[in-house]
Amino acid sequence: MIYDPQTKLIQTEQIIKWISYLRELLPRLLIVCPRFHRDCPMLRVSTDPYNVVRVTAGVPQQQPGSGDCGVFVLKIIEYLCSGFPFNFGPHDGPILRHKIVVSMLKDQIV
Repeated sequence: MIYDPQTKLIQTEQIIKWISYLRELLPRLLIVCPRFHRDCPMLRVSTDPYNVVRVTAGVPQQQPGSGDCGVFVLKIIEYLCSGFPFNFGPHDGPILRHKIVVSMLKDQIV
C-alpha cells in the first residue's frame, strides 16, 4: 500500500509504473531472508508480485515546507505496524519529532 495524501502532485498510474519493479522484487527478497521466516511465521510467503494500492483518505500530511516529511513517514509506519488509527496532523510535527528523540534516548528505537 502506498499512503499518500497528495493526489494532485502525482497520478496513481505514474506511481505504479515507478514502483513496478518493487512489486516483483520484494516478495523474492523476503523468501531468501531467513529472519523474515523466523520472526513472521504466520505470513504466507510467495513469489507472486504484490498488488499496489494507493491510500489517500485519512493519511496525515505535514505542513508544506516544515521539513517534517521524515518524521511523518516514521510515525505513519509506527502507527500502521501497531494497528493504531492516525491521530496526528499537520501541526504535530514538532511534538512527533520530540517523541522520536525521547524514544531514542530511552533506547526504545533500534
